[in-house]
Amino acid sequence: MVDRPTVAFDMIGTTFSLESLRPRLASVGLPEATLETLFAQSLRDYFALSHAGGYAPLKEVLTSSVRRLLEVHELDASGGTVGKVVAGLGEMDLVPGAEAGYRTLIDAGHSIVSLTNGGEEFTRGLLERSGLDRYVSSVISCDSIAVSKPHARIYEHARKQVPALGWLVASHAWDCMGAQRAGLRTAWISSHERHWPGYFDPPDLSEVSLEDAATAIVDIERQSEH
Repeated sequence: MVDRPTVAFDMIGTTFSLESLRPRLASVGLPEATLETLFAQSLRDYFALSHAGGYAPLKEVLTSSVRRLLEVHELDASGGTVGKVVAGLGEMDLVPGAEAGYRTLIDAGHSIVSLTNGGEEFTRGLLERSGLDRYVSSVISCDSIAVSKPHARIYEHARKQVPALGWLVASHAWDCMGAQRAGLRTAWISSHERHWPGYFDPPDLSEVSLEDAATAIVDIERQSEH
């Protein structure tokens, strides 16, 4: 069989949906729409600290962001309440088409790795819970070098760990942008963000689901062999 490039998948918000946090936010008195604010604020602070030369694991940043939102809304911000919300991270479900997309790539001879801002142990737990662990050959966490995506160093680190790495699949335009600038081809899943920012160079592929992205990658790679 022809050796085909390895495909990296983002995890949080791409392979796994954050929707499990929404009812937990509501259960402690926060509006359900707070989910988008929570994720955006957490990423902002996570990126900012890394950009400034520091680092804290994403879960630590997100936990602090939950506490901040509770305090802003003048709600109970005790450890128990915060923990109740954050526990939802471990219960994230697969987005529609995730398993089918992974299986399509494996059946076509591609290897799959996880490239994530989340912790390695946490990510392995999600993969095992969902059954995707049988498709994923390795988990590469930003924690391993204490630099967050989309910094070039994390994609370069991934390429050193997996020399055959050729693609990143992500639902975040900023992630695809970082990977592309580091020399990877990219497949952007458009179903969540919908609009690709004009100040980023376009991705190699724009698809509405992981399954569609996987099929498109397989087709492109097969065509390149002829």
